[in-house]
Amino acid sequence: MLPQQPLVSVVMPVYNGGLFLQESIDSILAQKYRHFEFIIVNDGSTDHTESIILSNYDDRIRYFRNETNKGLIYSLNYAIDRANGEYIARIDADDVAITDRIENQIAFLLNNTDYGICGTNFIQIDRNGKLISKVSLPLSDEDAQTLLFFGNVFCHSSMMIRASLIRLYQYRDEYLVCEDYDLWSRIAKQTKVANLPGFSTLYRMHGNNFSVKERQTMNKVISKINERFLKEWNIQYTQDELIIHANFLQYNYPLYKDEQEVADLQRWLIKLIWYLEKMKGMNNDLAMKSILSRWISICFNVKNYKMLLFNPFFQRFRELYLKCMMEKIFNKMLYKKMLHAY
Repeated sequence: MLPQQPLVSVVMPVYNGGLFLQESIDSILAQKYRHFEFIIVNDGSTDHTESIILSNYDDRIRYFRNETNKGLIYSLNYAIDRANGEYIARIDADDVAITDRIENQIAFLLNNTDYGICGTNFIQIDRNGKLISKVSLPLSDEDAQTLLFFGNVFCHSSMMIRASLIRLYQYRDEYLVCEDYDLWSRIAKQTKVANLPGFSTLYRMHGNNFSVKERQTMNKVISKINERFLKEWNIQYTQDELIIHANFLQYNYPLYKDEQEVADLQRWLIKLIWYLEKMKGMNNDLAMKSILSRWISICFNVKNYKMLLFNPFFQRFRELYLKCMMEKIFNKMLYKKMLHAY
């Protein structure tokens, strides 16, 4: 039993989510931690979403309905504005929370008052609930802050945030996708952040995931966030280098079949490494590993094995480079094995 029982507001926006909604609702109602309100916002659904919600007789559920579809960001901020809890926990209508998720996150935030947000590792499942993969995220503040520079390191559907912080920063309308990455990157400048080690969230992958349908828009938004990070870390760049940086971080593989693109990328990475090695508050080894792993992934993907071995990074970071390369080979073999079993 926790020493005190702060109220948690679990927030779930849903639009035409009837297919997986009941399983997600059940996972929240079955949480070991009981002192919560469950705010569900039906964002103008036209399927049987409403009937599913109303079939759940639990006085912790607070149901709101948008007459028309107003979008995820509107619905999230709407729910947060009406939340009574000291903490906001997120869950999407197609994902599942393991029974001790909220209990563990509350215990962490109560005992670590200098942390403002925490997520969890997660398990990817398919539409039938079958395991796809386990995803481990950076746990410590330093590691999470470092890797936020390269991309999102939190699973949105696993997050718990102090209500005072999320009300201050809010989700922003101009980030119609990656709204969570934008939010975490801003909050992380003001507080410590973490992921808990347990795999406490089941994240469902299926053809209706917003990130799959809106890939092009997502890339533009991520590029905007990438630029903000470069400015905040005082890294000098040209507009051409910004494009190179964004394509590299987003694994835009087809570009690197062109030798000039590879040469331009090498020059940018040499410059980027020079800046990052001087940064304080960053895990430099982890930053270098992230860069090298991406470079190696590109080499493998375009089957340019000359580029894999004959480059300035292999010569300078030989031990780390070889370690990253072996991890890539092992993971590729493991992935093929999983596909065969699947």
